[in-house]
Amino acid sequence: MIQTSLSFLANHPLPIELGTITVGPDGKPQRQARVALEFGFEFAGAEFTARVEPIEAGARLRLDAVLAPMPYTAEQRHHRRDAQIIIRASRQSMHHGRLVLDAQGKIHLVGELGISSPVTPAAVVAATTRMLIAATPWIALLHQHLGPAGKTGGKPMPAPGAGSAAAGAPVNVRAE
Repeated sequence: MIQTSLSFLANHPLPIELGTITVGPDGKPQRQARVALEFGFEFAGAEFTARVEPIEAGARLRLDAVLAPMPYTAEQRHHRRDAQIIIRASRQSMHHGRLVLDAQGKIHLVGELGISSPVTPAAVVAATTRMLIAATPWIALLHQHLGPAGKTGGKPMPAPGAGSAAAGAPVNVRAE
């Protein structure tokens, strides 16, 4: 079977694009039309979900992460005001994304970026990294103004660069 798989890959057009090979019920690789890919990872204390959707000219990468709950006015009026100002500013100044408030009162980082063909794993990692580099100052700014109240999943939200991928630590990745 290893020889068959290697032969298949050796005869597949290069570069191998994301989502074009699957494993059949018999355990052998087979070609397929490009499909959407979903994955997740952790960065700066937040759990990100990512979706790579095929389009005519390549793919569209979408990221989403809950960064923090919006502080309640009664408890932390100045933190809430600061968070609202940061969210509004991100709409005009943030490249490839913005901060948004959902119906449950959670602050999300959402982003979208096109990836040109060929859509290889390296291209997806590069696009994801590009979006995270642009978002890192916004995450840090939000964390700075929310202070200890900024929590994600019960864990304190560390400042980007402190134990995050930006500082050279590994990024936790999971397949969806």
